[in-house]
Amino acid sequence: MILDGKVVAASIKQRLKEEIEAQVTQGKRAPHLVIVTVGDDPASAVYVRNKMKMCDELGIKVTHAQWTKEYCPAEEIKANIRAFNGAPLVDGIMVQLPLPEGFDERDIIDTIDPDKDVDGLTTTNIGRLRSGQPGFKPCTAKGIIDMCRYYNIELDTRDVVIVGRSNIVGK
Repeated sequence: MILDGKVVAASIKQRLKEEIEAQVTQGKRAPHLVIVTVGDDPASAVYVRNKMKMCDELGIKVTHAQWTKEYCPAEEIKANIRAFNGAPLVDGIMVQLPLPEGFDERDIIDTIDPDKDVDGLTTTNIGRLRSGQPGFKPCTAKGIIDMCRYYNIELDTRDVVIVGRSNIVGK
């Protein structure tokens, strides 16, 4: 069986777009995502552009908070993340990885409020995942599970092997 991720993605996008449109039609605001980037990694720039385009297509407000490495001490980034945590009109925050050399990714990511950590990478959300509690899940792994569910592939009764060591997929 060939699993077509594009078909699954289109189905999820359509459902999300309809949910967001219904929310706005009911007089509620659209969700708001903040994407934090540090440095000028070319691959990260492509990912961020694609994420921003997707947000636009779905009707999600997106803010790109960007710092260049030369002008951003970690404490400044963390202070801004804490401000986004406290902003009631911000629903989700993500830090685009990798961070430039010299930044402690765990320290920066763990500054995000776990209830706004849409990538599911804070220590709290990783713990929630490991213990079966509700919380945000890493997107790639969740996407694979969603694709299996879309094609009615039962995972609970199967042995599954994931190759990789990253927090985003492997762990």
